[in-house]
Amino acid sequence: MKRKIILVGLVMVALAGVYFSVQWYKQSQLIKAITPHVKNVSLRTTNSLNYDINDNTNITYKELLEKIDADISEADKRILEVQTLTTSLKQANTDIVISYLRGCQELLRAQSAKYRKH
Repeated sequence: MKRKIILVGLVMVALAGVYFSVQWYKQSQLIKAITPHVKNVSLRTTNSLNYDINDNTNITYKELLEKIDADISEADKRILEVQTLTTSLKQANTDIVISYLRGCQELLRAQSAKYRKH
């Protein structure tokens, strides 16, 4: 009888360990899936802002506006891709990433509006 109780306890501990391991694995897979999207949008935003900071660039306003518009549409595409990864269980994690991506997109739109006024 005592062996059965110990065995049941060990099985319950093992099942809890498996459950938490699976949750950790799913979380790490989500991070691996989201990271390229965040890197892409961050690099595009940084490159666009470098044109604003550096005065030594040889780019016309037309080329710059086309580049910024392409960056905005790429950010929109990346937002949609991250949203497809979202489930009800992962929504808290992906909402932060989506907010960041939308913020970068809004920054690019503001920069585009600034250059259009020139």
